[in-house]
Amino acid sequence: MNSTVNDNISDEKTNYFVKYNFFTEDASKSNEYNKAIKLYNDYMIKKLENWSYKDDFCYDDDVVTGYCLYDFENDGIPELLVRYGSPILAEAEVYTYVNGDIVHSWVGDMCILKNGMIGYRRVGTYHRYTFCKHNADGTFSNVLKLEEVHMGKETENEFYIDEVQVSKEEYFSIADKWIEEYEESYYPPYKQIEEVYKMLI
Repeated sequence: MNSTVNDNISDEKTNYFVKYNFFTEDASKSNEYNKAIKLYNDYMIKKLENWSYKDDFCYDDDVVTGYCLYDFENDGIPELLVRYGSPILAEAEVYTYVNGDIVHSWVGDMCILKNGMIGYRRVGTYHRYTFCKHNADGTFSNVLKLEEVHMGKETENEFYIDEVQVSKEEYFSIADKWIEEYEESYYPPYKQIEEVYKMLI
């Protein structure tokens, strides 16, 4: 379930990032776009309120190391992506502007395919690839999914297209191409928090 993000920025703490514009408002774009940008800026400042630099920071899974905007629906209002830990296979959070506020809608590793699908995988049979799409309300819908089902000591695989169970052959008739593309896909264009921090101190 999505959670609304509406924390206020504390006035009691010094924050290196408090005067930094992570994202720039644009008078040529819609009011909703600029409202989203302001909320994303405020949230990044709040998120980094207790951030501290470490030489090995990029290997700590609980440390914010990157951020960017990415418009999944191409509707003119981008989502905010916040990365944790190592730049390689990093965990990401996604925040979406919905009805005047931002909602938290994703935690996990992700990469973006050329066809716009979001891909992620878990270690296991066939690496358990799942491909999904992002919706304007901040939710995600699975398009292709492989589930491991444990039956006693045995494990079986179930295959889904648009949440409808299908045969292994049907699943891989689409998934083989997407899995190949997954290997050639790209991670969102994150900006390094470390670079911003060093610029501000």
